[in-house]
Amino acid sequence: MATPIPPPPAAAAAAAADTKVDYLNLPCPIPFEELHREAMMSLKPDLFEGMRFDFTKMLNQKFSLNHSVLMGPTEVPSQSTETIKIPTAHYEFGSTFIDHPRLLLWGRILTDGRLNARVKCDLSENLTFKANAQLTNEPHMSHAMINFDYKGKDYRTQFQLGNGALLGASYIQCIVLCRQVKILISCSEVYSFIEALSLFINSNIWVLNSTTIVSDQSLAAIGAAVVEKLIFADAFAVGIAGIALDSTACMSAAPLPFCYFVATAPSPSAVTVFSLCEASVTQHLSLGGEVFWAGQHRKSGIGYAARYNTDKSVATGQVASTGMVLLSYVQKVSEKVSLASEFMCNYLSRDVTASFGYDYILRQCRLRGKIDSNGCVAAFLEERLNMGLNFILSAELDHRKKDYKFGFGLTVGE
Repeated sequence: MATPIPPPPAAAAAAAADTKVDYLNLPCPIPFEELHREAMMSLKPDLFEGMRFDFTKMLNQKFSLNHSVLMGPTEVPSQSTETIKIPTAHYEFGSTFIDHPRLLLWGRILTDGRLNARVKCDLSENLTFKANAQLTNEPHMSHAMINFDYKGKDYRTQFQLGNGALLGASYIQCIVLCRQVKILISCSEVYSFIEALSLFINSNIWVLNSTTIVSDQSLAAIGAAVVEKLIFADAFAVGIAGIALDSTACMSAAPLPFCYFVATAPSPSAVTVFSLCEASVTQHLSLGGEVFWAGQHRKSGIGYAARYNTDKSVATGQVASTGMVLLSYVQKVSEKVSLASEFMCNYLSRDVTASFGYDYILRQCRLRGKIDSNGCVAAFLEERLNMGLNFILSAELDHRKKDYKFGFGLTVGE
């Protein structure tokens, strides 16, 4: 008799503890614009050229003043392949106000007239308002943007509005995938199968789809009634859509959100195929999309993204109608070492770049670096000399362009 055999109690308990998924309490994904944040930590360090000095003075627990001096060359656009640099020096003054965790005010002004400002305010527990602005003396170079972020239980959505008639929206949702198990039994074994199937109700297994081929209407009615009972026995399932009385009819339950199934019909005989869906530990998967419209330039676009993260790794993929394809993967080797890789291409312009980076945290310093397929090698070192005093080293070597950048600096204050 083809009857499912339940696992041993100890093994079943351990498996249930590892794979149990609460569909009503899925984790909330990260914001759409931060999909690649782990990879960016290694692949996009804050590189600079020349000498930099940053000083932060805390006036109280919420308000601080910032002073920054940067002396180094600035690249000038040219038609030749060689990079042209001119020596420059900048002083930057700024202030920061943080009323944790609801309000953040940030502002910076430079000696060349540029002004940068940011605002972040939590209007409610789920709704956040953000605003960014940059004002310059150069025509058509100033811009501003405001964002409204809504954080749900297992999803995030964002609406953007910027100058130049820029409109944008994004949505990202945490989902759960399920693996499907098909069990074929003959009509004479329906009762034994139903009896054994009831043992799995408390093991995170739900009957979500079944295709029945029977000639006996009573057996079909019994099967439908029992399956309906099992489905309604769990709060996460939602009922029966129909009942199978012949070889073409299909009895199915409405699937759970973002769970998809394929019911394959067996060979023409008195056989019932029950498709079970067992919850897997895949609540770390998030899917999302974005759309934008730039009214000033009369351009629009749409993009899709997927992110899968565990305690040891993060994999992200993103594609857009503008031609951009971006794939990244981060592997956490240990508590102090992480490795990152990135593949970025534009299928319209045929530009392709692959990068590999690392992030190494020592007892008193942090070392980050990368190398890419264009022959560019970069490294960024932060050394803690004392409490509130950090020494910074930056280097970037572009062998193809023959462009070499080195920088050092000090950061005082926390």
